[in-house]
Amino acid sequence: MEPNTCDGCQEAVSVKRCIECEVDMCRNCAVSHSRFRATRSHQQMTLEEFEAAKSGDPSSVQPPVYCTDHPESPVEFYCDTCDRVICVRCTAFEHSRPEHQYSHLTEVATEYYKVLKQAIEKVKVKELEADRSKAAVMETAESLDSCYQAEKEIMEQHIQKTIDDVTRIIRENGYKLLGELKDEYNRRKINLNAQLKELECVESDMSYAREYAEKLMHYGNAAQLMSAKKGISSQMEELLRVETKLDPTETDYMEFKPSDDFCKAKTLGVLCNDLAERCTLVDVPEHVRVNENIDITLETGTRHKRCKMCD
Repeated sequence: MEPNTCDGCQEAVSVKRCIECEVDMCRNCAVSHSRFRATRSHQQMTLEEFEAAKSGDPSSVQPPVYCTDHPESPVEFYCDTCDRVICVRCTAFEHSRPEHQYSHLTEVATEYYKVLKQAIEKVKVKELEADRSKAAVMETAESLDSCYQAEKEIMEQHIQKTIDDVTRIIRENGYKLLGELKDEYNRRKINLNAQLKELECVESDMSYAREYAEKLMHYGNAAQLMSAKKGISSQMEELLRVETKLDPTETDYMEFKPSDDFCKAKTLGVLCNDLAERCTLVDVPEHVRVNENIDITLETGTRHKRCKMCD
């Protein structure tokens, strides 16, 4: 690996790094850096020490966070009353006791680390639920495609057979039924796609929040962690309130019932979209416990569909 050039003079090889300024310096620039009044208190490490610390404890090489009210003072405390990080000067003036209660950053950061870790685990569960729900919606959408194609083929065959035997009225009636089938398919497809997109957005938001929190826990120091506490806690709480364990908004049931006598029925057939209208319950147990999940069979003519129901 080629040596880095000094960020200061842009000529010599860098040998040290200023943690506060996040720059690499050669020996001469490092000496000057430690003599300037504005930077003499900055922490410097050799590049070897910096790389070792970054690999072992990334938070130890993060630059300090300075107080928003006193830019020259690093934050050292956390005001529980105001829910914000503060410096030593703040504890003597704007956030003095007994009106304000504050603690050292390392203490509250350690406790919040535990809280944030538990929240991340809960979000992981919700994220998994969203992924499973998304998979169920995708499976239903694919099944709907297959069902649509199959029923469309049946309907077109029946329409064509009837068209060969009767008049233009039958043709118009057939196209009308095809339109109903297509409209119902499009309506359900739109609803399923909308649900799928919503679940993908929820999953993406949860994944982003979780990854951000994990990176903050891994790379951030106590000041950075507590500085982000208010925002990230609010985001975590909002995400945990999102319902992620969902069933598909639409079913994949579509069935065309041909008419045996067009002259009598005045139609080529009817399109059944509501499974309940065609269902007969079979294999229903005589006794079940309250809230117990049971398997039943919905019988629709020659078709059977097993499902689970709860009392």
